Amino acid sequence: MRFGRTILLTTFISILAIMAGCTQGTSEARLAQIDSLLERKLYDSARAELSRIAPSDLKSEEDIAHYNLQKTNLCFRNGEVLPNDSMIDISIKHYRQNGDKQKLARSLYFKGRTQYDRNETKNALRNLLEAAGIAKETGDDALKAKIYASLAYFNKRLGENRYALKYIKQALKYAEKIKYDKAFLIPGIYMQASDIYGNLKDTANAIAYIEKCIPYIEHTDSFGKANIYSGLANIYNVKGDFEKAKKYGDMSINLRPKHDTYYILSQTYKNKGDMATADTMIKQAIKTATPNYKMMMMAEIRKEKQGQGRYKDAAALGDSMMSLNNSITRRNQADSIIEIQATFDIAQKDRQQIAKLKHGIICIAIVAIALIAISIMKQYTQNALFKRKIRKAKHELQAIIDNYSEFKNILYNTLNAAAESNKGNAEDGPKAGQPEERPQETMAQAPNRAEGIAPEARQCLAEMYEMTDYVIINNNCIAKWSNDKTARFIGYCCCAIPGLNDKMENDYTNLTKQNKLMLIFIYLNKEKEDICKIMGLSESAFRQAQNRLKKKAKTTAAA
Repeated sequence: MRFGRTILLTTFISILAIMAGCTQGTSEARLAQIDSLLERKLYDSARAELSRIAPSDLKSEEDIAHYNLQKTNLCFRNGEVLPNDSMIDISIKHYRQNGDKQKLARSLYFKGRTQYDRNETKNALRNLLEAAGIAKETGDDALKAKIYASLAYFNKRLGENRYALKYIKQALKYAEKIKYDKAFLIPGIYMQASDIYGNLKDTANAIAYIEKCIPYIEHTDSFGKANIYSGLANIYNVKGDFEKAKKYGDMSINLRPKHDTYYILSQTYKNKGDMATADTMIKQAIKTATPNYKMMMMAEIRKEKQGQGRYKDAAALGDSMMSLNNSITRRNQADSIIEIQATFDIAQKDRQQIAKLKHGIICIAIVAIALIAISIMKQYTQNALFKRKIRKAKHELQAIIDNYSEFKNILYNTLNAAAESNKGNAEDGPKAGQPEERPQETMAQAPNRAEGIAPEARQCLAEMYEMTDYVIINNNCIAKWSNDKTARFIGYCCCAIPGLNDKMENDYTNLTKQNKLMLIFIYLNKEKEDICKIMGLSESAFRQAQNRLKKKAKTTAAA
């Protein structure tokens, strides 16, 4: 009855939350889910999820800052040029105040990239340089590599190739340290290095760096392959091998028709003397380019036509550039007006939406009651079952340890040896009083030496040995283990590792499966790289899991 009353109370509170809008916790969870999608490069899914969050759902400054950072990120990924910085500035102000260095560096990075796309080059460089300084205080090597690669790119476009070389070397240094998603980031940095060395007339290094991209081709998506093929086409233009340049340019276009590759192919055909095809390629380049890149290419072509004495064509291009510039200006003004109106009309829109939904709220509430009740029951049942399995495994192993003291010593020696090895303090020879054979070998033989041991107990010992050898000794991944197997592993560890069970029950509250696994491996002095490998986590996911565990520490334990 008590649990039934709890369900009804929770359901009632949830209905109120539905009618009043999403709570802070719900917004935080949804934003965290979008972070996960962004981390896995699922930009379309992340954009769809973000579109479902209304501004009125954001109840805290942290949620608002996080939402604006994600929205700016997705606009940048989609090639949208925001007309001003009002949105990302909210994030920057908040992260300066709360001291979140990683998110502050990311916010400044996206602000700088967006400002560059608006031709605000000086401000863009200032913000990227500040982002680089702040990112040094974080452990996010991927972010540092992206920031320095952007600084290199900006300076390359400005013709400051010496500065570009300085920054691309920094980007390469940090990119080499990345352990996850390396294939996604490093080919682009290699291609930039190749471009910069090419601009500095260092053909040998230009070729060397573009060739470094080739091993990554099979590991990259179609977008990455297209970029590499485009870079190879550019290099073969420089080397004078125009047939290979055409081959790789066509391969890139087949994967991703984009202005930069069309522009490279226009140079290829021009060098081959095929001016008609070269003109077709340059028209395609202008047609597929974003407005800002279109302006830059048109300016370059106009200058070329003036040099050829084709003043009429140059004048026509000048008129087109003026028309395009006016179009960009009008669009930015319209975007600014829309943003201002949207900012001040949120409350009115919310009232209109509530009015439209008023007649359907009863039906929504009934459906919500059913779904929430089912969800609560399912979650409660799963959690209770998982905890029961942990207790069962713990009691089974404890009974064996109590009745078989020799195995207790072998088990403790094995786990202590693993922990000491992880500290880097493992000795070459066995300690005094310990058997000279390896602890895990002794543990494997223990069930066979036991006299009168029941088959169930023998099976439990064998499974404990296999798990210890597979996970604790050899650091193999358990991400695909079933809940049942993971529960038994946690239960065995709580029984076998002295002090762990007390710490788990007394120093922490409401630990999830992931929290408990993280605590076990930290307690065994596992390195970050080993924990990531065992649990199947990326570096950023490891940091998040570590932070969640810290938040669940009781005050006395944290102190």
